[in-house]
Order: sequence, then C-alpha cells, then structure tokens
Amino acid sequence: MEKDHLEQFIQDHREDFDVERPSFKVWADIERSLDKEQKKQSFKKYWFLGIAASIALVVGLGLGILVYPQWHEYQSMQSISANTELQAMEQYYAREVSMRFEELIGDRSLEDINPELKLIDANIEQLKEDLLDAPRSSREEILTAIITSYMAKVDLLEKAIEIKETIKNYDTEI
Repeated sequence: MEKDHLEQFIQDHREDFDVERPSFKVWADIERSLDKEQKKQSFKKYWFLGIAASIALVVGLGLGILVYPQWHEYQSMQSISANTELQAMEQYYAREVSMRFEELIGDRSLEDINPELKLIDANIEQLKEDLLDAPRSSREEILTAIITSYMAKVDLLEKAIEIKETIKNYDTEI
C-alpha cells in the first residue's frame, strides 16, 4: 500500500519534479569526472602500446644481431663456393685449350685465329669482373656465360685443328 501512496504522490506532484533541473555546477562536475576517466583509459592504452613497441624493438634488434653474422657467413660461403667452381672450371678449360694449342704450334691457322682468341679472353675477363659485383640472382647466368665463352674458345681451336688435318690430308694425297 505504501507504494501506491508514493506513486500517487509522484503523479500528483509530477510538475514539481519536472521543473527542477540540476545546476550548471553539477553538470560541470559530471563532465570533469568523465574526462578524468577517459584520460586514464587513454593513458593506459598508450602506455600498453608503448611497452609493446619497445618489446618488439628489442626482439627485432636481438634477432638482427643474431641472424646477421650467420647470413653474412652464409653469403661468404656461397661466394667461396662460386669461386671454387670457377677455379675448377678454369683449370679444366685451361687443359683443353693447352692441348689444342700444342696441336697447332707452328701452324699458320693459329696466327689467323689469334685475334678471335684474344677477344674471347677479354670477354671472359670482363665476365669474371662482373661476377665479383653481381647479385646472387645473376651469378648463375654469368657462370654460364663464362663456360660458353670457354667452349667457344675450345671450338675455335678444334675447327683450326680440323682445317689443319684437312690440309695435311690433302697435301699427302697430292
């Protein structure tokens, strides 16, 4: 029953309740308290992001310090491997060229092909210089070009030997 009296009183005096409004001071206090809560939440959020960024920076630097020496060592090992391959290839073709030169000693055709041989040698030297400065992705292509140049040199000498043999066979037939 008491509730009914309270409700009845509120309804009877509703206009009195609606007229009263809080003062501006009350609204200003409410706004200040809301601003303080927002600032606290904003500060906590940025503080957390700052710590996360610091951790990421420290982990990144640590990984960089650990990985860089291994990466550098890997690259130098690859360079050594490429040089070893190049040296082995040069030795092989040097033997091949030397054998063919011996067959052409004293032959006039050696003098005729000498400018082409010098041109091939200059090309090979240029390719070797390019190999030193080349990025890893193009080293394979440069090695292939060096091999092709050596093969061209050997082929040129073999053709000179064939011509020499043909002339020799022709002279013996006459």
